[in-house]
Amino acid sequence: MIVGKKMSKDYYQRLEISKKANQEEIKQSYRKLAKQYHPDANSNDDNAVEQFKQITEAYEILKDPQKRATYDQFGSTKRSSFRPGSAGSDGVFDHMMSGFFRSQFHQNPNEHIGVEVLISLEEAAVGLSKTIPIPREIDCTKFYGSGQESGTGVTVCSFCNGLGMTQVQSGVVTIQRACRVCGGLGKTIDQPCSLCGGLTKILKRENIEISIPAGVKSGSKLRIQGKGQNDDPNFAPGDLIVVIKIPDHPVFERSGNNLRRQAEISCIDAMLGTTIDITTIYNKKVKLTVPAGTQSMSVLRLNGLGIPVLNTNRKGDMFVQIQIDIPHELTAKQKELLVQFKTELKKT
Repeated sequence: MIVGKKMSKDYYQRLEISKKANQEEIKQSYRKLAKQYHPDANSNDDNAVEQFKQITEAYEILKDPQKRATYDQFGSTKRSSFRPGSAGSDGVFDHMMSGFFRSQFHQNPNEHIGVEVLISLEEAAVGLSKTIPIPREIDCTKFYGSGQESGTGVTVCSFCNGLGMTQVQSGVVTIQRACRVCGGLGKTIDQPCSLCGGLTKILKRENIEISIPAGVKSGSKLRIQGKGQNDDPNFAPGDLIVVIKIPDHPVFERSGNNLRRQAEISCIDAMLGTTIDITTIYNKKVKLTVPAGTQSMSVLRLNGLGIPVLNTNRKGDMFVQIQIDIPHELTAKQKELLVQFKTELKKT
């Protein structure tokens, strides 16, 4: 059981940090205190449970730059003279304000997990189901999750003398920061845990099947609810955010839902016209009619053979840019025929 102590109304004091603490220092201090006062580790200690709630409240404000700035300006008790539950407040209004304060100060501490998934343009065109490994932080259970080996202890950090903070003088300004040796804990572990290295957390990979719809673009984000971190069982788990990445294709160039590719024909076919086979992104061959007199760099259109428009039955188009192949070498007979052709052209 943890010996009870009265929590300060000051959020910085609750988290045992200075008002100049950066986001990493805030996060490290919260994790240390949350582990100390977590209800799972103090199931019979109501005081620890209340202290856990209060440090979580402080963390939710200070980790958000906008909320932190508001708090720094007004303070926890000076922004309004009214507090939920104060004497003389109306019961209904009291209930409404209590709900407001809970929504502001007791937000979900379970973080989202972000991963990138690489798929091909062909897969983006048809959609797919894909199993991906998700690295998830879980508590190390070795030696009760203390971060140390069994039979060993902790030592007061000699670099900061157990304060967890060090000071650096810069002219007339004194800068206070988390100790670089103990990470702001004020103590060092004699023999770190062989599983977690003293971090009290280990990575566990979980295979999750995701459904990627046809038509996604590179940079698209998919949200899978409840598959993020679940450090605090008192709150809903965080979400999994999947960012889709699609590399450049060797044949097709994508522009929105349209595709563009090139096709090469001979100069004779360009003059006379022809029909050629074109392979689509769906690995099917279609016929493309090239009109007589087509010029090099001309663009022909094939309707409905592009990428699907997300969540619809429509598709973009495929555009084919014609490249005319000019032979580098000619036989004597070919030259003779071309000279005759040139002569005929002059007559028209």
